Amino acid sequence: MSTLRKNFLSCLLAFSAVTCSASTLATTADSGSLSIATDTGRVVGVKQDGYRAFKGIPFAQPPVGALRWMPPVQAEPWQSPLAADKFRDICATKFSLGGFGSTSDSEDCLYLNVYAPSHPASGASKWPVMVWIHGGGLGTGSGDDYDVSRLVDKGVIVVTFNYRLGMFGFFSHPAINGEGHPAINYGTLDQQAALKWVNKNIAQFGGDNKNVTIFGESAGGHSVLAQIVSPGAKGLFQKAIVSSGSYSLKQPTIDEATELGQQFAENTGCGKLEGSKAAACLRGLSTNDILEKGVKSVKAQVVTDGQILPMPFIDAFRDGRFNRASIINGFNSNEGTFFAGLMLLSGHPIDRAAYLESMKSSLGARQGEALFSIANLPADGRDLGAHFADFFGRAKFICPTPMVNSLLAKYVPVYAYEFADTTAPSLLDPVSFPYKAAHTSELQYIFKGFHGATGRTTSLNTTQQRLSDHIVGFWTNFAKSGNPNGAGLPTWQPYTPDNESTIEFATQKSSMITHVSAKYECAELNEILKR
Repeated sequence: MSTLRKNFLSCLLAFSAVTCSASTLATTADSGSLSIATDTGRVVGVKQDGYRAFKGIPFAQPPVGALRWMPPVQAEPWQSPLAADKFRDICATKFSLGGFGSTSDSEDCLYLNVYAPSHPASGASKWPVMVWIHGGGLGTGSGDDYDVSRLVDKGVIVVTFNYRLGMFGFFSHPAINGEGHPAINYGTLDQQAALKWVNKNIAQFGGDNKNVTIFGESAGGHSVLAQIVSPGAKGLFQKAIVSSGSYSLKQPTIDEATELGQQFAENTGCGKLEGSKAAACLRGLSTNDILEKGVKSVKAQVVTDGQILPMPFIDAFRDGRFNRASIINGFNSNEGTFFAGLMLLSGHPIDRAAYLESMKSSLGARQGEALFSIANLPADGRDLGAHFADFFGRAKFICPTPMVNSLLAKYVPVYAYEFADTTAPSLLDPVSFPYKAAHTSELQYIFKGFHGATGRTTSLNTTQQRLSDHIVGFWTNFAKSGNPNGAGLPTWQPYTPDNESTIEFATQKSSMITHVSAKYECAELNEILKR
């Protein structure tokens, strides 16, 4: 047996031992305490904005050295109380996505943050728990960038965390895949490790591990769908909120992902090696080598690996082979303006060539070309920014959402929304067209002052703040009971496939609309997306 294999098995044995010892922890919690016993050691948090914050808690060992491209292994126990008063390193990436996320060269990044009310829940009850999965295209972002105070004020515990990104979180190569452990979707496994930590420890903070809602935006929402499909997440959550995440419903195969992984190995000088020698070569690369040489050859994407993700999302939803959970799933009216703006702000005009390349890069070569063929571009074909923003937004994010909702609603309760505040402040600098209700623009209505890592911050006006109050109320009501409705809020009717009943979030008045697919002319697009 190889040294690497022995190390991995030792880690698993250690994991089991720690898990067993966790059963001796008390099941009651002092909801006002800043000193909490977890299954790996005591953590000491801080008071922040009227609630308790516990930052930088390790939920897995650093995935470095022999643990690079391995499933996460539970953190080693510590003896002295851990000062949980500051964030730790975020996961390695050289992407910032227009300021959405920060760059980092650290692989020691598997940490989470717990934000809990300072007072006990009423009676003998415990606080509902919301676990946020950050977005960023699976290639950037961090759980540290979100102010969750407005959610906690409504009587929930919120957990945020980091997961491996890009090449470190989503990588396929025969030498690594053949080692006998779950492979490729390491970032997805990190997310499950954080959920398992919540399941074992959140009661100590006053939380209810039987009332957990996972929620995320963009790649975070896509990750929520991955957890709904993944057998490894069964029983770890009861409700789910998906924001702008219903895209790429047919994931790449192992062969497709491995082709990119082998290209990366060639770029780094490991391509001529096989088996354990190739694996050792890849794990011996420096973090910066991977960041520099992998960025162009491999893009981060969830892969149908047959184990962590046993089948494409759309097949699982169609056949009902997924983890049952009540679901909120929605999109923004002008999803594509964010991406068109990023292209223009980076100095790349959107002409026919750039339009086609972006469609292929984001939706895959086959679907991208097919969609481009029906895009009906204007004859002059010069400044295509606004056209690309509309068509890309509909093809990538908007039209797949009611398709997913109609499949899911056959099995579980679904609530659909459209974020439609066209006055929403933009996180990006101005371009030649208005951003309106762009991708990511709803985040500042949920998380106070959200601006990504370096984006612009604009305070919400009075009507926007009222809409923010409604969305936060809907989200936290849903986390508590599985039903978003409540006193003082517009009525939100459940989704039905026959009329695609959807609430439209707008500053003047949020109200129910129907037939969203017809509104966005989705029929022809969806025929291509389902292929």
